[in-house]
Amino acid sequence: MDPIRLLRNNITDKDRLGYIAGCHSMKNRLADLYSILDFVTEAELIDSIIYEIKSVNMRYHYYLKICKERGYTA
Repeated sequence: MDPIRLLRNNITDKDRLGYIAGCHSMKNRLADLYSILDFVTEAELIDSIIYEIKSVNMRYHYYLKICKERGYTA
């Protein structure tokens, strides 16, 4: 059976790929934010980035939790 057709027709596979992609995306975003934090010097910007790190970290853990619960692996 054609794997592409299988992915198009199976909602579970689309969900699986979406959660895995979300997990990778949030992990990459966190790495970006931490590297930005190294160069920021103004207090307001530091606070802003810290809040964004907390937000992205929560989303990352959400995706990670769903992937673990459902047995998804990358």
